[in-house]
Amino acid sequence: MIKVSDAAKKELRAMMARGRTACVDEFKELTYGMDESDIALRLVPTPEGHLAIIMDVYREGDTVIEDNGVKVLLIEAEMLEVVDGFQFDCEDTPDGPYLQISNPSQSR
Repeated sequence: MIKVSDAAKKELRAMMARGRTACVDEFKELTYGMDESDIALRLVPTPEGHLAIIMDVYREGDTVIEDNGVKVLLIEAEMLEVVDGFQFDCEDTPDGPYLQISNPSQSR
């Protein structure tokens, strides 16, 4: 399982709010016919082998990370196997919050 800190959950929730505000038309298209509570950020692999976060909808089988009962991060089963044991945290920097995913087993 991936460990998500409270600070990261808070920032993910803030990112969702900013995304809904900045991408109103895209958000309306994404949520058409959907329960808004099923909309969250999804952790996905990139073609370059990195991880990215996109706005998406809940799908059966997803692992859901919540912040005070609100879905903030969705991880599909295949992706969960890849990030098993990873830690997701948020650090305050002079440029603003910085989300960081680390694999503690690789830092040894």
